[in-house]
Amino acid sequence: MLWLYRPLLSLALLLVTPPLVHLSNAPLPRNVASTAETGLVIINGQIDGGSGRMSHLQLDQGPAVLVEQSLDTVRQFQFEGTNNFKGALPATAVFLFRARTDLPDSAHRFSLPDNESETCGPPRVAVMVDPEYPVDSAAEGTVILQLTIDSNGTVVNTEVIREVPSLTQAAKDAVSAWKFKPAKQDGKATAGVAVAVITFRRPAYTY
Repeated sequence: MLWLYRPLLSLALLLVTPPLVHLSNAPLPRNVASTAETGLVIINGQIDGGSGRMSHLQLDQGPAVLVEQSLDTVRQFQFEGTNNFKGALPATAVFLFRARTDLPDSAHRFSLPDNESETCGPPRVAVMVDPEYPVDSAAEGTVILQLTIDSNGTVVNTEVIREVPSLTQAAKDAVSAWKFKPAKQDGKATAGVAVAVITFRRPAYTY
C-alpha cells in the first residue's frame, strides 16, 4: 500500500456550487503537525448566505481519531461573496491526512467513493492525486488553492491563495490532475468551485 508512505498531506477540500464565493478563512486542523495518523474524513454541509459559515454538518466517513479536529476546522471556515445569493449552498469538505515518511515517494492516485447526488449538489472529487514531496525542497508549510471546476468535472483554473516557495508548484501539478463529478442543479451538470488546503511535511530521511 504505497499511499501509506507519502508525505503528510492534510487536505481540506471544500466544494461549492455557483454563484462563486471566496474562502477567506481556512484554518488548519489542530495537531496537524504532530499527527501520525493517515486517513480520509469527508464532511457534508452547506454555506449559509447570511453568515458565510458552514452549517448542517454531517459526517460522511472518517476514523474517529481525526473526525473532531476536522469538524472543528470546518466550523471555522468563513466565506466572502455570500451576499450575492439567498439561502444556502451545498458544500463538502474532504480532509486527507498523511503521516510523515522516511523518504520522498512518487505521487499516488486515489479513487474515492461515488456519492454523486442525483439532482443537486456540489462537485465531488472522484480521482485524487496527492503531490509528491519535491526533491529540491527542504520546506514545510501549507499551500492553499482555489479551483474552478467546469460542467465536465475538469479543473479549468487554479488560483494560489497562499503560497509556500518550492511547494506551490507541486500542489498545483497535483490538483490539475484531479477528476470531479460535476456539480448538479436541478439534475443538470454545472460549474463549481473547490478550495484545497495542502500541508506538506518534510520527509525524515532516515536510513
